[in-house]
Amino acid sequence: MRSKSFFALALATAFVAAPAATRAAPDQTLGMALMSALVNSNGTLLGGAGATSSNQHSTGRYRVFFNRSVLGCGYVATRSHFFPNAHMDPATISTAPGDSASSVWVVVQEADGTYVDRIFGMIVFCVE
Repeated sequence: MRSKSFFALALATAFVAAPAATRAAPDQTLGMALMSALVNSNGTLLGGAGATSSNQHSTGRYRVFFNRSVLGCGYVATRSHFFPNAHMDPATISTAPGDSASSVWVVVQEADGTYVDRIFGMIVFCVE
């Protein structure tokens, strides 16, 4: 019984001494979000977690919206391998902060800089 009390005291002390960044958020989550989106080449949202909509601004330029702020989050987009007829050319995909706190711009370009329409998937990771 004594060893259980000692263990509980040591655990409580370690938690209190932990830096605030490693403690759970008030809602008992770890204070992070992992979201995703799968966007068709015409800009329609095919699926994902936390993604609410997407659209095509112009050829090769897309905007993806999420159900929370993505300011300060990390995000990456890549060509989709989910569909056998998806273009698997060497197009590059870049991301940038959107024009609202809950959106991300995605740009798809050929090696020569030409904008192209491609299906893509993206992951957003937020730590707060």
